[in-house]
Amino acid sequence: MLVKIALDERLIKRAQEITGIESKDEAVQEALRALISIHEQTEAEKPGDEARPQEDVVKSLERSLDENADIWSELAKH
Repeated sequence: MLVKIALDERLIKRAQEITGIESKDEAVQEALRALISIHEQTEAEKPGDEARPQEDVVKSLERSLDENADIWSELAKH
């Protein structure tokens, strides 16, 4: 699916540096895979387990997605 997204260039460059991924498209796809994986790991935790650092990452990413909901909404129209 082809989607036009406004990206923070600093985040993309940092992600590419960390991962060695050259393509911006692939960097975004890898970030989405990581978000899903972290979220699934957090959901799999049993009640009463000690919180893991991933929960903070998931909350931060979800907050970012919420804050940029207007962008995602606009992109979904295309």
